[in-house]
Amino acid sequence: MSEGREVQWVDIAPEQAGQRIDNFLMTRLKGAPRALIYRIVRKGEVRVNKNA
Repeated sequence: MSEGREVQWVDIAPEQAGQRIDNFLMTRLKGAPRALIYRIVRKGEVRVNKNA
């Protein structure tokens, strides 16, 4: 695994359920460029309910 990367398990609140994953990540990863968020989603580095 690359340095600085680790698996993080996140439980979301009911009011966060149903939103798009990119919008959720933008609020969770404040300051991260939008392009980075789209890239990690495209590469399958984000999983929802253990699914890519």
